Amino acid sequence: MTDQATPTILTRILARKDQEVAERREAVSETDLLALAKHQSAPRGFIQALNQRIASGDPAVIAEIKKPHRPRA
Repeated sequence: MTDQATPTILTRILARKDQEVAERREAVSETDLLALAKHQSAPRGFIQALNQRIASGDPAVIAEIKKPHRPRA
């Protein structure tokens, strides 16, 4: 964390992410992770897929719906 006495939301998020990364590094080694990545299929071609939908007259929409944030009590 930072030197602040009261952490901001961002510093709390960063601290939690550091913790999550450390936990995941313990669960799966970098060597195993690279081996898993090597056996994955190729990326699907995001832009090409959008262009194909547009060319065929279908909607090509990128959207993200977020839930409202409610502070914890």
